Amino acid sequence: LTLSDRAILFGRKVPNEPERGTVRLDHDSISRQHAAVVHSFTGETFVIDLGSRFGTTVDGEKLIPQKYTPIKDGAVVVFGASTRAYAFAVRPPKDGAAAGVRGVAIPPPAAATSAG
Repeated sequence: LTLSDRAILFGRKVPNEPERGTVRLDHDSISRQHAAVVHSFTGETFVIDLGSRFGTTVDGEKLIPQKYTPIKDGAVVVFGASTRAYAFAVRPPKDGAAAGVRGVAIPPPAAATSAG
C-alpha cells in the first residue's frame, strides 16, 4: 500500500481493503472512523484524527482532533490506546520492500527506577 497512491481511512468499523483506501484496526480504543491519511496537491502527506475518543499520536505527539497534521517519511503513528505503531513510508525502504503501512507492536515503556 503506497501512501502516495490514495487517501487511507483507518477505523474499527471500516472494511479491511487497503487497495481501496480503508484499513481496519481491531482494538477497543479505535473509533469506527478513527483517522485518515490524505495528500495535498503540493505533494505533502497529512494525518487527521477524525474526532476519535482516544486520539492519535504522531512521533509521540497527540494530534489536535479535526486538524490536518503533516507527516514525513518514517513518521510513527499510534491510533487510540493500542500498543501497535505504524511507520509510514513514502519512499520504498532501502531493503527493496514495497512502500506502505506496516504495524509494529511496541512494548509498553519500562517503569522508571530510582537509584538509591
